[in-house]
Amino acid sequence: MPNPLHQHSVGAFGQVHDHGVALFAIGAADFHLDQLVVLERQLDFGHQCIGNALATHLQHCLQIMCLATQKTDLGIGQGNRHTAHSKRMRGVQGIMHTLSHALSAAMATRSQSSQRWLKEHFSDPYVKKAQAEGMRSRAAYKLEELAERDRLLKPGMVVVDLGAAPGGWSQWVRQELNRLDPAKPGRVIASDILEMPGLAGVDFLHGDFREDAVLSQLLDMLNGDTVDLVLSDMAPNKSGMDAVDQPRAMHLAELAMDFADGHLRNGGSFLIKLFQGAGSDDYLRELRRRYAKVVIRKPAASRKRSPEVYVLATGKLAKMK
Repeated sequence: MPNPLHQHSVGAFGQVHDHGVALFAIGAADFHLDQLVVLERQLDFGHQCIGNALATHLQHCLQIMCLATQKTDLGIGQGNRHTAHSKRMRGVQGIMHTLSHALSAAMATRSQSSQRWLKEHFSDPYVKKAQAEGMRSRAAYKLEELAERDRLLKPGMVVVDLGAAPGGWSQWVRQELNRLDPAKPGRVIASDILEMPGLAGVDFLHGDFREDAVLSQLLDMLNGDTVDLVLSDMAPNKSGMDAVDQPRAMHLAELAMDFADGHLRNGGSFLIKLFQGAGSDDYLRELRRRYAKVVIRKPAASRKRSPEVYVLATGKLAKMK
């Protein structure tokens, strides 16, 4: 006999099909409350790191789950089994409603700033340009300016793009290498812990390059080719607290520098996004020990209020100073 909770959940999800909501499918009577702890963490992450747009979506899904549990016919057994199930479902409903109210209160405090962000984002000329030209992200235009100013790309280069998703940098590099010399297209290898839809002419490695198994796959993909250029546009998920976010950002920057230390050819170049703050000056000093020239750039597509800058290190030294 189909679980009635599952039946009502499916029906509730169907009510919001036009919104594309399918976050949860509750499939068994033995629904555990630890799953709701996961949901709570997702809601907190969505609100803090992505903003009200995702938080609203998650809250809507949460309301769907509340509706599903409220509609559930608990008459699926007799005696103790029915009583135990009823108690469990009342606990589920209570936690869901608590989470929903907490999220609503948090969203109310941030709705104005989120609305300003959304308005700014969708009126951004680089966002509009990316949409019109079929680019995956506005970040492609940051790289375009940097590469043209410093003549970064040359025909036949082997480029590794760390933290590539959604693929804006890899997409632009692939197009530019093709334009420079179709007979010498070079190679573009993209890597990210997130999935990324395929790009023609780009080899994608899904995984954490810090792991030996993933790094081994990357070396296999290189197949003996030396790396001419390492790119890193990596950034941590933001909590909004600088004391937390800046160390995370610097940790990613150090990982990218370590990768370039080990896999970039002598004379090669390294371009990285760096957030100004604690640790960034020391990082620049380390780069100057490793490269003949280090410059800091702030491309036009980088929002003025953002602490991000782009550091281009060229001429990797055979030995560190």
